[in-house]
Amino acid sequence: MIGSLRGRIVSKAPPRVILEVSGVGYEIEMPLLSVTRLPPVGSETFLIIHDVVREEGTLLYGFIDETERVLFRLLLRVNGIGPKAALAVLSSLSVPEFVRIIRDRD
Repeated sequence: MIGSLRGRIVSKAPPRVILEVSGVGYEIEMPLLSVTRLPPVGSETFLIIHDVVREEGTLLYGFIDETERVLFRLLLRVNGIGPKAALAVLSSLSVPEFVRIIRDRD
């Protein structure tokens, strides 16, 4: 499993980012709000990773911090929510908004 990656941002095409680590470019899907918080292309960054291994290949989901990944994994526990839907939820709500909605049961 891949837990995190540190490397240079090669491209940003939301919701995907390509991060080059030791000469290898990793395609990583991220929440849209997180992509906007990344430094510019060419900069180094650190991402927390959740990987999904499937028959057709490995998918990488990236997050700015551990809190985002924890929320993503909590969403995956909800019946009927897969990685794409969980990413969509995190793309439309910031972490503080998400926590407030859960806390207030909205």
